[in-house]
Amino acid sequence: VDPKTLVFLLGATPPAEDVSSQLRARTAQLLDAITAGDPSVWDKALDGNARVIDENGEILDRKAMVASVRPLPPGIGGQIRPVDFQATVVGDVATTTYVADEDETFHGAKIHARYRMGDTWVRREGTWKLLSSQVLALRTEPPAIATTAEQRKALCGRYALGDLTYVVRCETDGL
Repeated sequence: VDPKTLVFLLGATPPAEDVSSQLRARTAQLLDAITAGDPSVWDKALDGNARVIDENGEILDRKAMVASVRPLPPGIGGQIRPVDFQATVVGDVATTTYVADEDETFHGAKIHARYRMGDTWVRREGTWKLLSSQVLALRTEPPAIATTAEQRKALCGRYALGDLTYVVRCETDGL
């Protein structure tokens, strides 16, 4: 009998590194479910008392979080991977932190985003349930580029990509 099976059969708590691996795999499944639009994965993983704070600062209860997971609209696709994953396990509670590294295609444009995630898991009847999750968008500004007034003038105007519209205004010293 391999050690993991023996631990299970004896009802012992697996070592913390096994819990860390398990939670990393569960986290990857949750992130995959977002891009696939599969709410059933979230429905199964969330604790009944779960709260999720999304990147906009909205607080979602379990029902609202599950309802928010739906297929991406036409023209949008992507993949999200957990990187720099760390877990701390204390009895039947675990906290994890990681960066959700996202590559997205938005109506033909390639977008890369990163989010710092903090999750709290609780073990209920031998199963890890996600009790709390907080998302913080990691913003990165593009590098500044020196331009002349004439170069800036050519960039001013209204830009649209899918359902997003941006206005770039010309000012005397910049855009």
